Amino acid sequence: MSSAESLPEAMQRGLGQVLLFNNPTQQLQTMEVWLNTEGFQTTVCMSGADIEMQLSQHHPDLVIMGTDFTDMEALTLCTSIRAWGGVPIMALVSTEDVDSVKLLELGADVVIIEPILQFEFLARVRALLRRTPPRSTSGNKILSFGGMRLDREHQVLHIETESIQLEGRELLLMEALMLSGTRVISRRKLEASLALRSQDLDGYIRRLRQRVEEIEGWRRIVNEHGLGLRLLDRSP
Repeated sequence: MSSAESLPEAMQRGLGQVLLFNNPTQQLQTMEVWLNTEGFQTTVCMSGADIEMQLSQHHPDLVIMGTDFTDMEALTLCTSIRAWGGVPIMALVSTEDVDSVKLLELGADVVIIEPILQFEFLARVRALLRRTPPRSTSGNKILSFGGMRLDREHQVLHIETESIQLEGRELLLMEALMLSGTRVISRRKLEASLALRSQDLDGYIRRLRQRVEEIEGWRRIVNEHGLGLRLLDRSP
């Protein structure tokens, strides 16, 4: 925020609402100050029930969480957050001994090893929000990303002047990819959410990729080796 801009003016810019959960007290207070000063709105959640209430009532843009969880607790929490429209998750860890890859597989979009400086922290928050497709506040019936529109109510994917009818797991796969956008979504997460074995997931990916490529003429769905899948965006 520039020195000439007041806090209320920054708040009016609508930079986003951020949920803070399971962070040590000192870290929590520091992040609140950094985010509020920059113009973000912050809400502290003390339990999983608090997060679910905020997700259902206020449509937050980002969840920043600590990592004092077992694998099962982290997976349950991340799955619950994803169910509310793909809200991105940033995990802050205080030691390099934490398995960052495991955290990403469990559902975190970004893992940050502390300590972190204020300017780097805010830059990472902004970068994560830029990569996240806008979330609809009207039931999320329409998803938009990179020139594509997915009408979830009528199960139709609109690309340019063409339309593709999607059903079942093919629809769920496209939903997951569009909610993640350019962010990588892990194969493990897709297999779990679609209840598919690895080889069956490959079949759905091939069919969906072929149908989209027949219209656009280029590879929209890409595989990041060892990480997962993401969408490309060639919009100007």
